[in-house]
Amino acid sequence: MFLFLAIAPFQNSDCEALHVLFTYHGSDLLPHRLLILGSIPETTPPHDYQSLFPVICGENRAVEWEEYNHREEDWSESSRCQSILNPSPIDYGAFLYEENANMKRFRCIRPSHDLLRDWYLLRSREMEELSSQVDNALDLLNIAISGQIRGLERVYDDLQTLSMLVYECQTNTALSLSYLQNMSDLDKIKLFMSKSTNDMFVKNYRKWILSFVDQCENRQKGRRNQLTKEYLIDIAKEDLTLCKLIFENSKPGVSNPIISDSAFLIEAILCTLYACERTDQLNIAIQIAHCIPTKLKRSKGSDIDKLDKHLEAQELLQRHEIEKPLQFLKETEKNKEEAKLLMIRMTRLAAKRRILPDQKEWHQLLEDLLNLQRNVYNCIKQETCYEIYVQGLLGSNHLPVIRLAGEVISITREGPESRGRIGYERSSKLIVEAAREYFNSSANLMDPSMDLARSCLQLIKDIPDIIQQELDLVAALALLDDFKVPILPLQVRLCENYLDLVAEALRSSPNAYKDLRKLTKLAKYLRVCGTNEMARKGQVFSLIAKTSMKVKDYKLAYQVCSELVADNYSDIWPVCRQLGEASDFKELDARSVDKIQKQI
Repeated sequence: MFLFLAIAPFQNSDCEALHVLFTYHGSDLLPHRLLILGSIPETTPPHDYQSLFPVICGENRAVEWEEYNHREEDWSESSRCQSILNPSPIDYGAFLYEENANMKRFRCIRPSHDLLRDWYLLRSREMEELSSQVDNALDLLNIAISGQIRGLERVYDDLQTLSMLVYECQTNTALSLSYLQNMSDLDKIKLFMSKSTNDMFVKNYRKWILSFVDQCENRQKGRRNQLTKEYLIDIAKEDLTLCKLIFENSKPGVSNPIISDSAFLIEAILCTLYACERTDQLNIAIQIAHCIPTKLKRSKGSDIDKLDKHLEAQELLQRHEIEKPLQFLKETEKNKEEAKLLMIRMTRLAAKRRILPDQKEWHQLLEDLLNLQRNVYNCIKQETCYEIYVQGLLGSNHLPVIRLAGEVISITREGPESRGRIGYERSSKLIVEAAREYFNSSANLMDPSMDLARSCLQLIKDIPDIIQQELDLVAALALLDDFKVPILPLQVRLCENYLDLVAEALRSSPNAYKDLRKLTKLAKYLRVCGTNEMARKGQVFSLIAKTSMKVKDYKLAYQVCSELVADNYSDIWPVCRQLGEASDFKELDARSVDKIQKQI
């Protein structure tokens, strides 16, 4: 009967009535105490009925409720009499659990500590979920913790976090405890600061984030620094401005610094700057670097020393219109190919400027390349920097700039001019590479690029064979132009059989075959038969002889054949025979015919 009487008070939040019922009818109600307390409306503040909640005593069980009887027990109410009268007593409280089967485990007069802990956790979650009143759930856990209930700290911290997010930060009023607990700690920090302006950022960080990371530190040692670093890295990817505010309020000399540990401050600054993906915040990055304690020794090769050099390198690259984040410099400092590509880009950008750099600016570019090599890319040699610089000069498409390469290369094998920054052999190869580029890109002999090719080749005074070959190719192109042979310079270079070009020159005009000297020179410049002059002369004169016979110029054919016979060039005999058997030739010069026949 008293169970039915207790239903009305707990539904109406009549806590005083419940207290009276527990005191004078505890035997009927106290086994269902936790269910009854859990049925009080969630909107009722727990401190209004704080006295009804069970607490723990030294026995690790709930403190026994102090009961009173308002009259003496009748003999018929004794347990002995009742056992006889009601051998199978009716469970009047069973109806309470028909819709709350999961609450049956909480049915006892003096629950254990673990059972109470589970109930408090369950009830606090219910309060937050059903009413969205975080304060009431916090109030309940405060009562439990003051009543010696352990193991509630994590949920208590989460509810405090939820309370700050909802009431103080006003981020999302629909935020729930279950959703919050599924969030990572980093996402919680980001949510805390999501509505903070730059002006309020530091104040709000001190107010909310420092307390939150302290909570995390209490649960796991080292978590404070880990979370701080993760958050700084996260926001640094897109903007260093807020990071700068935190570091400026952590540097030496600041009262109540946000980051008080100097070692961790340095670590956080390094991680933050290298995490930034933007390339337009160099000034902010430098300001952040100035927050590093100056009393710390910047030993050569230390992380701080590397940071200083990377910042200098980033500033240097920006002067050359190259935007690279610090992380790129850190990741590529041992990569030879990336280092070379970066330096090549510097030289090419300089050569492509609308206003061409003057001599002083080119010298500064060389110094910048060397600084970049010394401070960051010491994986490559200084000589490589000089080579890239020279390649940039030679490939600049401007004659005055090309001539500057003479200051760095070795232009003679011996003597003072052989002591350039780049050795003679390597200098020659660089010049040939540049000259070939100009030559191959030329449309014809009169193309400006052809003049640049010549200018490159003329830088070397002691001309080695690889340069002479290029000069000969240019000279050959000039002769082909004289013969009116329509051909691109690149086609000349790629020709597999240079004798075909001599034949093309012969076909270019009716009288081309008569210019023996020029045709012989063309073959020489094209290096027909390599260095074998006799074979070259034989092949060229054979072509001339055959062409002469086609046009019935037997006199020239006879002259050429005779010279080759005198040189004992055996491959000319078939031509000589054709000449001797030609009827027109016989009528022209009987003595020559007789002579050629005797030779045959």
